[in-house]
Amino acid sequence: MSYLKCLLVGMVLLSNIKTLANAPLNGVINAYFRSLEAGVCDQTLELFTKDATVNSVLFGEMAAAEFYQKLFANTNRSQVALKEVFFSNANTNHATAHFVCDWILKDGTPAPFECVDIFEFDPLSNKIKSLKIIYDTHHIRQLVNTNRSW
Repeated sequence: MSYLKCLLVGMVLLSNIKTLANAPLNGVINAYFRSLEAGVCDQTLELFTKDATVNSVLFGEMAAAEFYQKLFANTNRSQVALKEVFFSNANTNHATAHFVCDWILKDGTPAPFECVDIFEFDPLSNKIKSLKIIYDTHHIRQLVNTNRSW
């Protein structure tokens, strides 16, 4: 077998090992987005540690329980289209998800946005320890501020 062929086979094997190593966290990320679409606060919070925090560019940092109770109280429905998930090479407890959300506020107002979520996981439980939600709020800030009870 040529050197190049051996190198390519090795790269594929390493890629598969990394994919297998990230499978539990990828499962949590997918479950997280499914829970947002379901709109069930308890289902979402089960994916987080008890002391987890959420930091949103629109609403600031708060306990995950408080954030999701308020979010679901002000949401009619959400539909998430996950574009890609990235896993950190430097820190195995971190991942980033890029997605588009068709968010409908409680009063029926559409507030769609494209977003990146940065996840930090508890290494023992694989639960979400912190979440940073990053998106351009310019086009939805006024919609949310006039239609929310936060």
